[in-house]
Amino acid sequence: SSGINAEWPLRPGEPWRLHVEVYQVDEDAGRRISGTGRNEVVELAGSRGDKIFTLGSLEGGKSYGITVQLQTRFNGVFQTSSTTDQLSITTPFGGTEVEKVEQQFDQIKQDTNTRADRIEGEVTAEAGKLASLRSDLDAYYREAAAAIGQVEDITASNFTAQEGILNGVVKESCVEYGVKYYSSLLATVQNVDSLQQCRSKCAEHGSCKGASWSLTRRTCELHSKRRGSYLQNVNGMISVNNVCYESMVSSSAKWEDCIKENTDFNGADISNSQSYGFDTIYDCTAWCLNTATCKSVTFSPSAKHCWLKNRDQGNSVNAHSAVSSLSLACLQA
Repeated sequence: SSGINAEWPLRPGEPWRLHVEVYQVDEDAGRRISGTGRNEVVELAGSRGDKIFTLGSLEGGKSYGITVQLQTRFNGVFQTSSTTDQLSITTPFGGTEVEKVEQQFDQIKQDTNTRADRIEGEVTAEAGKLASLRSDLDAYYREAAAAIGQVEDITASNFTAQEGILNGVVKESCVEYGVKYYSSLLATVQNVDSLQQCRSKCAEHGSCKGASWSLTRRTCELHSKRRGSYLQNVNGMISVNNVCYESMVSSSAKWEDCIKENTDFNGADISNSQSYGFDTIYDCTAWCLNTATCKSVTFSPSAKHCWLKNRDQGNSVNAHSAVSSLSLACLQA
């Protein structure tokens, strides 16, 4: 309730009514809050004394502004007074202190829930984006893995092909064109149509180490020595050191397996068949392949020293950190 003194000076005539406007006020700025105003009419019915009237529907704990204007009629003419200055009031909160705290906490809870819902919505949206990104990354990973697998397959295929080519080139080093082996003849086979057939005949013969094939006569001479006792240049003849050829069939993995690191094939040295100046054990093995009785080698990388052996693993096998050894029988197995 609010008591308003309505005793303004009036011209002849009777007071008619009070026009009351009520609106919420921003406590900090003291300004009217737009859209919160409402009007009430208080009938005076000719009364000139104090008028007590009640303003309903006000919220507890709010600040309000109130203005009043007197309205009257004189000789049928409607007249109004000036509007009073703003009367500011703050309505009591209402309820017990406990209820006030509960209301405050309810408001805090509502605000918090609203913010939590908004954050949860944002998190859900981001989670959806993350799941989509993870799906895209998984797809990219599968594509990349497939591409890498294809590259690995192609690389492995190319490596195998290149290794085959290199093996073919190396095996050709065991073949001597325009050369005939002499003085270690085991047998002569007729009607042999190619060097490969001649080499196969040599491989079938238990004692054959080398062969010479005549392009014109189609004969294949099998020899007990890899390159005969000696050789001569003869047109139309092709000869093959079969021990060399069979050893060069081995793959790179086979060579790695047969090279025994930190191992010495002790003894069984071929007389006058050790030498310095070899860069690798492969060079040392090439010398062995073209030496009649050589069956294995021992090589010192630091000294570049090569020893040829007339037994598969020398007389004994010993551990030695400075040398490596290799047996031709291992390559041919």
